[in-house]
Order: sequence, then structure tokens, then C-alpha cells
Amino acid sequence: SFSKAIGGVGGFIAGSKPLVDFLKNKARSFIYTTALPPAVCAASLAGLTLIQEDASLIGSLWRNIAFLKTRLLRITKTISVESPIVPLIVGSAEDAVNAASKLYENGILIPAIRPPTVPPGTSRLRISLMATHSERDINRLIEILQHVGFLTHERAT
Repeated sequence: SFSKAIGGVGGFIAGSKPLVDFLKNKARSFIYTTALPPAVCAASLAGLTLIQEDASLIGSLWRNIAFLKTRLLRITKTISVESPIVPLIVGSAEDAVNAASKLYENGILIPAIRPPTVPPGTSRLRISLMATHSERDINRLIEILQHVGFLTHERAT
């Protein structure tokens, strides 16, 4: 998935011709779809090239994941961080939208993920870390999450 791996859109499947033909004709998500626009393909290729040419980016990303996990675990034990995409379960769709709005008012863009994408009662904020985030950025995120009342010791219990 280009959206998860390099911050783009779309994705691709690599496989044998029979596998690819089977998926094109039987996988619901492929029926009636079209090819990605050339600009999207070029952006994805540039992202893949950047990753290949600068392996330090992957290390930076994993350091950021570890740092966020350390900071979050000081506040809540209900978090599992093993990925650059960190879901913070809020509960109701309304609460998730309100939390995302408060974060946006404080200069942080984190989308609210709601049903039907997730089951009712499990709406969440989806943090997406990047290799280029700094510890200062992550500390600011934690401070604002606490300031808007999302991360509290009471919520963790």
C-alpha cells in the first residue's frame, strides 16, 4: 500500500501472472477500478527511490516510534505502538471528531477514524509518524493531547 508505506495513495500487488489475473477478476476491490494517475505513480516511485537511497530514514522512523511509545506508556497502559500508524481509541464518533478538531485548533492534524471504517464505539485518532518528525514534535503532540484532555491518567484506567 503506497498510502501506508510512503504517504501516497493506492498500491500494487506483485505476483505471478496467474495470481495477478485471478485477483484482477475476482477481488471486489479491483473490479471497476482504473490505473493510478501518472503523477501518483511518479510520486510513489520517488518515495521508494528516496527510501532506497537514504536508509537512515527507516532508522529515524523507528526511533520516533520508540520515543512515542515511551512517552505514551508514561501516561496510559492501553496503547500498543509497533507501527508508524498509532491508533488512540476515543470511543464515540462524536468524541473522536471533537478531539480531532481540538488538535487541529492547536496546529496538529490527526484524523478521526469513525464507523463504518471501525466498529461502533471504537472511533479513534490515527497518529501517523514520519521519519522527519523530531522529538520536539512528538513532545508537543503529547502535551497538546494532555492539554485538550485526551491523555490523562484517569482515561488509562
